[in-house]
Amino acid sequence: MGLKLPIARSSDGAYYLPEYENWSDTKITLKKSLDGQELWKKTIFPNNNKNLISDYYDIRIDANDNIVIAGLERTALNSDSLLTASNATLWVLDKDGNFKSMQRFTGKDFNLFSGLSITSDNYYLASGYKNSAPNASIADGFLVKTKAEGLNSFISGKIAIEKNTNCKADSLEQKLSGFIVESEDTKKVKSYAVSDQNGYYSLIVPSGTNTLSVQNSSPYFKQICDSSVVAKSGLSVEKDLMMNATADCPYMTVELSTQGIRPCTTAVYVVKYCNKGSVLAKNASIKVQLDPNLTYKTSTKTGVLQADGSYLFTLGDVKIDECGVFTITSDVKCDLNLVGKTLCNKAHIYPDSICKGGNKPQIQVTGTCKAGKVDFLIKNIGKTPMPSNKDYYVIEDDVMYKQGTFQLNPNATLPISITAKAGKTYRIIAQQTDFTLGTIASTALEACVSNPNGNSTGFINQFPLGDDSPFEDEDCRKVVNSFDPNDKTAFPEGTKAQHFIPKNTDLDYLIRFQNSGTDTAFVVVVKDTLSAFLDPATIVPGASSHPYRFTLTDNGVASFIFEKINLPHEKVNKDGSNGFVKFKIKQRANNPNGTVINNHAAIFFDFNLPIITNTTTNTIGENWITILTGSEDVKNNLLTLKIYPNPFQETARIEIEENTYNNLIFNVLDLNGKIIRSEKFKDTSLDFERKNLSEGFYIYQINSAEKVVQTGKIVIIK
Repeated sequence: MGLKLPIARSSDGAYYLPEYENWSDTKITLKKSLDGQELWKKTIFPNNNKNLISDYYDIRIDANDNIVIAGLERTALNSDSLLTASNATLWVLDKDGNFKSMQRFTGKDFNLFSGLSITSDNYYLASGYKNSAPNASIADGFLVKTKAEGLNSFISGKIAIEKNTNCKADSLEQKLSGFIVESEDTKKVKSYAVSDQNGYYSLIVPSGTNTLSVQNSSPYFKQICDSSVVAKSGLSVEKDLMMNATADCPYMTVELSTQGIRPCTTAVYVVKYCNKGSVLAKNASIKVQLDPNLTYKTSTKTGVLQADGSYLFTLGDVKIDECGVFTITSDVKCDLNLVGKTLCNKAHIYPDSICKGGNKPQIQVTGTCKAGKVDFLIKNIGKTPMPSNKDYYVIEDDVMYKQGTFQLNPNATLPISITAKAGKTYRIIAQQTDFTLGTIASTALEACVSNPNGNSTGFINQFPLGDDSPFEDEDCRKVVNSFDPNDKTAFPEGTKAQHFIPKNTDLDYLIRFQNSGTDTAFVVVVKDTLSAFLDPATIVPGASSHPYRFTLTDNGVASFIFEKINLPHEKVNKDGSNGFVKFKIKQRANNPNGTVINNHAAIFFDFNLPIITNTTTNTIGENWITILTGSEDVKNNLLTLKIYPNPFQETARIEIEENTYNNLIFNVLDLNGKIIRSEKFKDTSLDFERKNLSEGFYIYQINSAEKVVQTGKIVIIK
C-alpha cells in the first residue's frame, strides 16, 4: 500500500494527494480527487537511475494554483541501498500536475525540507534541516524563502592554501578551518558561513551574481583567484576559495575563560590556543598569571612556576591551523570578603612576534599599589621610537581623574603616581601606536586603600581591558556567592545605566547554561542571532567548558553545538550540570553615537523548547567616562557662572552672574597645569572659540588681579 502524505486543497475544492509505493520505487504518483472521486492520477518525476525521489513531507497550493511539494531527492546510497545523502528539494507543478520547475538545495550531507508554507505575497517558506547522516543525533535547521521561478541557491566549496596555481582545493593542499566566508549579491544582501575542520563551507544565497570574500583571521594570508559566483536558482554551485601566504610566520592566538568564581571553592579555567599563521609555530608556550586570590592546584597540561609567580605551559610545535585546549584548576581564597571583588587572570602565548613590520613601537602599562599610592607606568617595549604623541587617561571608578599625552623612545617610561582614595578603583588607558595589533593598553587596580565602610567595586569590567592583541587574553570576573543559570554577559559591560562604551570597541560575550531538567542532556545548542550593529565576519569563537562545533549562517546566526555533551541534571551533579562558551566580535565600523547594541541567546537542551537568556545592552557614546563639568550652573564662594554647551565643538559661552570683580581673564590649562590660552572677558561674558585646540579635557581658571576666583573643566569634542 502506498504512503499517503499531507494533502492540499485547490481553489475548486479538490484535493491533491502525492504518494509513492515503496522505498525503491522509480516513480511517484499525484492524484486529484473531488468528493471522494478520483479526477485524475498521474505519474510524475520518472527516474531511471538510483537518484530516486524518496520522500515528500509537505504539499501546498500557491496563489497561482501551482502545486508545490517539499521533500528530499536521494543522491547517494550505501552498499545496502540505504540513503546516505540527499538534496532538500521543492517541486512545482501546474494545477493539472504537469512539471514546471524543480529547486534543489544541496550540500555534502543529508538535507531535506520537512515543512512548507505560502506567504501572502506568494513566496514559499520551506523549513528543513541538514545533517551528516540520516540517523545522526543532531541537525542544523534552516529556512529558505523562494518562489516558483526560484530565488535561493547553494554555494559550497573548500578554503585552502594555493600551491598548484589552478584555483582548486587539491587533495594535498592545506585546508583551513574556522575561516568565515561572506557572500554579497548585487543588492548588498549578505550571507555567512564558516569553514569546518576539513575546510568545507556551504552558503544559502540569493540567485544571481554573488561575490565571496574570506574574512581573514590572520594577517599572513590573502585571498586570490576570482571570487565572483553566478548562483542559479535552486541549483548548487561549487567554488573553492584559495589563499596565498604573504609571509612565512606563525600567528598564535589564546583565549582564557571560566564558568565563574565563588569563594572557598575551585575555579576551572579553560585555555584555548590556535596557530592561524602560515607556518608551524616552533616551541610554542603559554604563560598564565593567576590573580593573587587564586592558588594553582592542578592542570591538564604541566605548568612550571616562574620567578614572577606565573605558570609556563609548554605546547611544543603547533601546526598550521592546529588548535588545542587545556584546563587549570585553582583554589579560590576562602574569604567571604572577596564577594563583589573582581579577580583577573592573564594568558600570553609565544611566539608573539609580528613577522611583517614587527620592529615597531609597542605600549605596555603596569600598575602597583604601595603606601597609599597608585603607581602606573607607561613603557614603550617596542624596538623603535613612537612617531607621534598618544593620549592616556586615568580613571577613578568611572570618573576622569587625569589626562595627558606621551611619546616614548624604546624602553623609555612615563611614571604616573596618584594618592589613592579609600575604596576607589583606578584604571589607566593608554593608546597603542598605529602599528600594533591592539588599540589600547590598560590595567586597573581595585581598592588599593581599603575602605572600612565598603569598597567601590564592579568598575573593572565596565571598561575595555586592553587585551585585543591575539597574543594575550585577560579574564576578569566578579566573585559571587552563586551563579545565575542560562545567562549572557557582555564585556565590557559599559558605564552608567546606558552601559556606554567607546565607538568601535570590540565586544566579548559569555553565555552560560545549566541543565535544570530531570534527565541528562545529550546535546546542547546555543544560538545567537547577532545584532545588526555587530559584524558577523569578525566573530572569533572562544574558550568553552566542553568541545563544540561552530556554525555561522544566514546574515549572522552563530551556533555553538555541543554534541554528545552528556550534561547531567543539577540534582545529580550540580557543578557538572553547568557549561559555558565565550566569543568575541567587532562592531560594524563607526556605529554612530547613540547606537544601542542588544543581544541575547537561545539555549536548546536536546529537543526541548529553547531557554532565552537575558538581553545584554551596550550604548555607543562619548559619555562613557564621567566628566565633572557640564552646562549646569557652576558655583563657589567667589563666582556664579554658566558654561554652555559643555562639551562643545567650536564655541562655548561663559556667562558670569553677580560679578564684583574687574578685568577678568579666562585661562585654559592642559591637564599638566600649563597655561595654553588666555582671553579677556567683555563685561560679564565671553565667547570662547576652540581655534587650534585639540579635542580633549582642559582645566580653566578665571583670574582677577592675579587671584584665582574660579576653576573648572571644559571638554572639546569632534
